[in-house]
Amino acid sequence: MGENNKIDNSVNEVQEVKKKKRRRIYDITPENDIRYRGPLSYRWLKTLGWIALVFSQYVIMVKLGHSLLKIDAPVAFGEDMNNSIIELALPLLLFGNFALLLNGHDQFKKHFFINGGAAAGIILLFLIVYYRYVLGIASVFFENKQIAAAELDELLGMLPMISTNYHGFFAFNIFID
Repeated sequence: MGENNKIDNSVNEVQEVKKKKRRRIYDITPENDIRYRGPLSYRWLKTLGWIALVFSQYVIMVKLGHSLLKIDAPVAFGEDMNNSIIELALPLLLFGNFALLLNGHDQFKKHFFINGGAAAGIILLFLIVYYRYVLGIASVFFENKQIAAAELDELLGMLPMISTNYHGFFAFNIFID
């Protein structure tokens, strides 16, 4: 009988140890609060965004090959699936950056300067290459630079027409958003 009491007491002690105390709402501070852990971390969101961005360039190159070079290279998925993947690139990158800011890993100013610097660098690179080299070479074939600029603007306006979801502008810099 004495042994049964000891076993019962030890079982009761184990059950008491396993039972957690419930924390009161006034005991929770931002420092000891739980964090939401979604199915994908910000790294995975950014990685999937970059993969979708690279995939969009692949689709554009294949469509360019179809229209200009008459190459019969198969596009990876159907047209609707390709457009869905392409449209996911920007939201995934933005959600990844937003999650990074909410987690408090980096400061907002740092992201603003990094993305702003990338945007300024891409714009500057485009302007240098376009006005210095592309317009300079095109002006050899036309009478002056104004006519060459008008023809190149028309050509650049037609390039996005390769894509089926053309919205009326030539968007080449996702960092602006």
